[in-house]
Amino acid sequence: MEIANRIVLLLLLLLPGITVAQNASGGGTQEVHVGVILDLGSLVGKIAITSISLALEDFYAAHQNYSTKLVLHIRDSKSDDVQAASRALDLLENYNVEIIIGPEKSSQAIFISELGTKSHVPVISFTATSPTLSTSSLPYFVRATLNDSSQVSCIASIIKAYGWRKVVPIYEDIEYGTGIIPYLVDVLQEVNVQVPYRSVIPPSATSEQITEELYKLMTMQTRVYIVHMSSMLASTLFLKAKEIGMMEKGYVWIITGGVTNLIDSLHPSVVESMNGALGVHFYVPKSMELNNFTTRWNMRYRIDNPTDAPSKLSIFGLWSYDTIWAVAQAAKKVPASGKKLQVGVRPSGYQQFINVEKDQITGATKATCLSVDVFEEAVKILPYAVPFEYVLFGSPEDTSSRSYDDFVYQVHLKIYDIVIGDITIRYNRTFYADFTVPYTESGIAMVVPVRDSINKNTWIFLKPLTPGMWFGSIAFFIYTGGVIIGVSRQQSECSWANSQTARDSNLFLPI
Repeated sequence: MEIANRIVLLLLLLLPGITVAQNASGGGTQEVHVGVILDLGSLVGKIAITSISLALEDFYAAHQNYSTKLVLHIRDSKSDDVQAASRALDLLENYNVEIIIGPEKSSQAIFISELGTKSHVPVISFTATSPTLSTSSLPYFVRATLNDSSQVSCIASIIKAYGWRKVVPIYEDIEYGTGIIPYLVDVLQEVNVQVPYRSVIPPSATSEQITEELYKLMTMQTRVYIVHMSSMLASTLFLKAKEIGMMEKGYVWIITGGVTNLIDSLHPSVVESMNGALGVHFYVPKSMELNNFTTRWNMRYRIDNPTDAPSKLSIFGLWSYDTIWAVAQAAKKVPASGKKLQVGVRPSGYQQFINVEKDQITGATKATCLSVDVFEEAVKILPYAVPFEYVLFGSPEDTSSRSYDDFVYQVHLKIYDIVIGDITIRYNRTFYADFTVPYTESGIAMVVPVRDSINKNTWIFLKPLTPGMWFGSIAFFIYTGGVIIGVSRQQSECSWANSQTARDSNLFLPI
């Protein structure tokens, strides 16, 4: 639900063009055309299509009074980057889609998101998890999932808990596989874990090539492996690893979410070959609502894929379901009334962050200072105009009439679209609102006056040592010189021909 709320908010910011198109169409049902690009032959694609069709039915069954309706244009990328790009161009040029859902792969999402940015069309992906996909470079890319870097701390904690000092990552040589590696290596270095070798597997690798690479790994001392690749390639990897004895005692295998989130739908022989491996898996709390939906989903999946083996609902199915709901909600909100974005503000005891005033004549709320400046600068960066207005929470004179928890909760209640101010990011507040990255550091510091009572004169260099230390050093200096002179005279009488030379040595030899 947290991800779905984030999608709604981002789409409200990214879809100003729908307002004009819908208002021009007049009364009746207003259609919003949405493109869907997935690999319809893959396990993830099949799971997602079933969830998408159910989501569309459920949403409009629950909102029968909505005047907007999503019209989906589903296209098959056939697991090919060029095909995915071609499908996106077709949807943008010939169907004028307002939103694109997909594609499935991170490598495809990069190019399609660039097309979306140029066309001002949001691209929402619930499967593109590579950390290299960023809204800073692709402002119209919306990630309806978590990126892979969210897993690395958990993996590092497992390795640290068992005391393993070296690991070898085994990953697929595609955008999805390579994107996580810099983040993984960094977090492993923080816990003093070395990465002596990286095993890179091409996506087109044959069984023989994978076996050859596994034999190479067997010759190395490291026996701890982190596997990050697609479920299809991972299936071959583990079957071969079991075949040559690398799943026995003495080896450690850790699997990332790309495989574990689909493990219930993999072939039983593959699951059996993974016996003993550790994995990172997204947790979904059990509920009666989830059980009922799973039952309906299983029935629909069998209808959609009558010749396939039964599959189980995965996190990708849930994310695709939530994505459709979020898009449908945003499609309704954007053209509904053309209202300005409601930005909640409240008075603060720290007026350097935000100062709120009420215009006595017009009744309009005015806000200034740092938090407001940050928000308004962010709005200016957007490649389109976003109308907004400040809405006062509480009264201008009272800085503590209601808690900040209540203030943030107004977003969850949909009273405000956004709230800004000197708001602390607390754990309990993250359950009902999303936060930006902090733009100020929090902490406690003490400021004390500096009193310099040292007399700065010519003899200041004597201060580091006490008088006793100075006299002791001088005595030791003279004594050492005498010892050196005596020893040297015994070894070479000609070197000490006169007393003047001896006196000079007494001064310089200890140095």
